[in-house]
This record gives sequence, C-alpha cells and structure tokens, in this order.
Amino acid sequence: MNQKPVAIVGGGLSGIACARVLHEKNIPFVLFEKSSILGGRVQSENVQGYVLDKGFQVLLTSYEKTMSLLDLSSIQLKAFDPGAIIRSRDHFHEISDPFRDPWGGLRTLFSSVGSLGDKLLTLKQRIELQEKKDHEIFNEEEYNSHEYFRRRGFSASIVEEFYEPFFRGVFLDQDLSTSSRYLRYLLKKFSLGKACIPKLGMSQIPLNMAKPLPSESIRLNTSVSHIEGQNLFLEGGEHFEFSHLVLAIEFDAIGKIIPSIDLSIRWNGTECFYFEAPRAPRSEKKIFLNAEYVRSFDLLAIPSNIHPSQAKEEKALVSVSRIQGSSSRDEKEIKDELQTWFGDEVDQWKLIHSYSISKALPQIDHLKPPESRVLPEHPFAFICGDYTRHPSIEGAVESGYDAATWVIEQQKKI
Repeated sequence: MNQKPVAIVGGGLSGIACARVLHEKNIPFVLFEKSSILGGRVQSENVQGYVLDKGFQVLLTSYEKTMSLLDLSSIQLKAFDPGAIIRSRDHFHEISDPFRDPWGGLRTLFSSVGSLGDKLLTLKQRIELQEKKDHEIFNEEEYNSHEYFRRRGFSASIVEEFYEPFFRGVFLDQDLSTSSRYLRYLLKKFSLGKACIPKLGMSQIPLNMAKPLPSESIRLNTSVSHIEGQNLFLEGGEHFEFSHLVLAIEFDAIGKIIPSIDLSIRWNGTECFYFEAPRAPRSEKKIFLNAEYVRSFDLLAIPSNIHPSQAKEEKALVSVSRIQGSSSRDEKEIKDELQTWFGDEVDQWKLIHSYSISKALPQIDHLKPPESRVLPEHPFAFICGDYTRHPSIEGAVESGYDAATWVIEQQKKI
C-alpha cells in the first residue's frame, strides 16, 4: 500500500529541518513554499556586487542541531572575534572574552566599562551557565532581561554600556522585556560558540541545509489556500492528500489556512542600512555597539572584514542596524553620527540598500519549556516555528525536529 506523504507548509528553517529528518527516515513528504526561494526570514541578495543579508544576523557555532545539518566546508563560515567594541561617551571601549582572547581580556580588565566586580560577576555567570543544561535554564525562575541584570548585582555602567546595547541588537527589544530564560540561554551559547557568517551570506544556511532533499519533494511558488480533512487545497484549486500536516509558517498565517483557529503573535522589527566605503573604517573583526544616550542606530558591523568577497574589490561593506521604530533619523543623520565615530571619510560612503523588516523576530516575554503543538481540532496537524521554542536559528531548527519526531511517532501507530 502506498504511503501518503507528509505535507510540510513553509520552507523556512523549521520546515527544512523537519524535511531533513523525515527524509533520513525514508518518510515521504512534500514541502510547499509560497515564495521562489527557501529560507523564510533568513535571506540574502547580491546588490551591486555586495552580499547583503536582509537584516544583520549571525550563526553561533554552539547551535548543535543547526550545525549538524550543514556542510561546513561548503558554506565557508568565518567568525567575528569574541567580545565587542563599544561606542560610549564619545570614545571606543573594548570588551573581550579572556578565555578565547587573553590579550583582549587583559584590556577588558582595565576598561572603564564596568567595575572589577562586574567583570568577576561576568566570569562567575559564564562558568555557571556552561554547567547548566538548556532544559534547566528554561525551567528557571523568570523575569525580564532588564530585571535580571539588576538582580544579579551588575552595575549601571556595564548594563547601560555593554549588556543593554548588545542584547538590544540580539533581541530587537528596546526595553529588554525579553524573558530572562532566553537571555541566559543565549549568554551560554555565546560563551560556548563563535558568531559566524557564511561567505555568500546567511541565506546559504537554509539553502545548504536543504541540499540533500529530493527536488521533486519541494514545490516553490506554491500557496496553500485551506485544508479540508486530510486534504490540502492549493491556490488555483489543486488538492493534495496527506497523512500528516506540519505547519512551519508564521503563527498568524496559520489562521488563514485553518480559519477556525485564531492565532496571533507580536513581532520585533529591524532596519538595516548597508554602505559602500572606500576602505574599512576599522580593521577589527568585532561587532560595534552604540551605547550613546542619543543615537540613530544600535549596531555596526563590517562584514567585509570577515569575508572580503562580500564587498567589491578594494571596497568595504558596512552594515548599520537599529530596532524598527527606535529612531526616525534618515540616512544623512546616520552618516552624521558615523562621522563622529570615524571622521570625514564617512562623507565618501554611499548607501547601497536599506531594509525595513517588521517581522524580524517574534517577541518572547515568557519562555516555556517545549510543549506539544498538536491542534486539538486537527489531531493530524502540528505547528512548528521558532516561536514554539525561542526566536533564534537554533530555535527554528529544534522546532522542525519536534515536528518530525511527532510525525515519526504518529506513523508508528498506523
């Protein structure tokens, strides 16, 4: 008897991860993606000879499930140096990890950002988190991230000049209302891994992950209309019979396919500006954090310092990001502030492209341990996505594993 395939709706990281696990178990599937390319919210494009990610992102090498699905030699990951360079009080200050960058750690010890007590607390926190399992962190007492730093005894100096600027950029959360559980999970992952970008942009992660999948099982440019029983109807009327259904799409998009379900989620957004520069304004391979009280952006990176091929020959690529809605300042005002950082050379910078992304990361005020995402009204359907775990690349991939594991268990009952 022919086995009905599993229908996977959504070709982002969650859908691809689910498909990979099913394929390895020889369970037939068809993945439906409405756009012309896989990847979901992880996308890159080549603009005027520059590799631009649609929103600044990095891949942490401590994301174990994600790394296990990648051909690392093919995507050519290279890492930012640990720590960050902070712009505060009109000066640059370096923060580094003494375990991976001893000389930078020594400079950090004498940095004016934070007290000696703060640095000892950071060391204690690092050791504590590395000894904890992820599930233990997800079951801890929970409050918002801002309250976490207060309770841990960190000074206002290191919170305002390092932790807040850093995690504003990670969470896209102006007030650090994000769950302390997720904060501690990421503190652990950053301490264990390196922050990397692929040679050809972040889109190489989902594309590389999907490479082993059979092409006949992936249908791009295919929009799903609705379901009736165990039939999936596509826009245009075609229908597809499935054994189980995995909805690997945005939470609020599920209600369009299953109208009886009223689902919604809040999002954090980002704006990213890419500039061409005649040369890199700094040679360091670090991320720059903007800790000034009045600012037009939050974070700066120079991707061409990591992968020179991401810029044109003898040019540099500079990425400037901010939380969507955090500032109304335009390109000129951003360059005016950058001029206070790097001087008159900024006059020669040219805007290549900018992105405004309203749905960059799901908000996560409360982080629960993973739970079943089976729909009570549709026991053959499972929801997955980073919002069911945590808003990260690894969270998306883990949720795809959750869906595949559920399908495998269901298939055993048939």
